[in-house]
Amino acid sequence: MCIAIYEFDGGYVVHGELEIVKLSSMFEMEWRFLGRDIFVSSDGDCPFEIKGNKIYVVDWLNIRYEIDRFGNDKVVS
Repeated sequence: MCIAIYEFDGGYVVHGELEIVKLSSMFEMEWRFLGRDIFVSSDGDCPFEIKGNKIYVVDWLNIRYEIDRFGNDKVVS
């Protein structure tokens, strides 16, 4: 299920319920990211945000991820 599509780093990011996918400008998949649970916030916070060249996303377990433009992630809480 696709929740939203955003322009990002010369291509697009598809925010899905279960994964985040980065597409090139030619719609070729560059990387994908899966969290531990669905990307929906259980506490009403915004579960997805792009700031500069980073993506911040929260899953149902309230785990917060920071994803860089290459698809590398780190858990931030």
